[in-house]
Amino acid sequence: MHRLVHRGDTFVIISRARGWWVVQRDPEGRGLVETDPSKQGWVPAGCLLETKVPVSVAIEEAANATRLNASNPPEQVSRTPILPLSILSTSFPGVALMEYRKKGEEELDLQKDDSLRVFKRYNHWSYVSRGILQTCISCSIIIL
Repeated sequence: MHRLVHRGDTFVIISRARGWWVVQRDPEGRGLVETDPSKQGWVPAGCLLETKVPVSVAIEEAANATRLNASNPPEQVSRTPILPLSILSTSFPGVALMEYRKKGEEELDLQKDDSLRVFKRYNHWSYVSRGILQTCISCSIIIL
């Protein structure tokens, strides 16, 4: 695999070995595996959020749950994150150490002392949720 891993990329995990995973790109998030080994590559395990179901299914489940809540505006349904129930990666509690103002649509605004659920830490970033809202933030803003 010659391309880098970018935020939002989806993969099927083929195997795991000491902090690295053999993966195959899954651009549609359906969980389908091709048998061609040339389409597989290694990625650090820490940079992927593992889900129980294919990503496209997890996103659809989250969108359906959001639609059921009539108070959500239609634009929020299209940006609904994966529900915590669909995430296989281990999680643990955290607390926001300081206020954080989102810098893009995919981020959260946080207040100091907000309770968070941390699903993944990689380098100096964490994937966290506050209620049903999820984002990646700098590890320096949370305490575990």
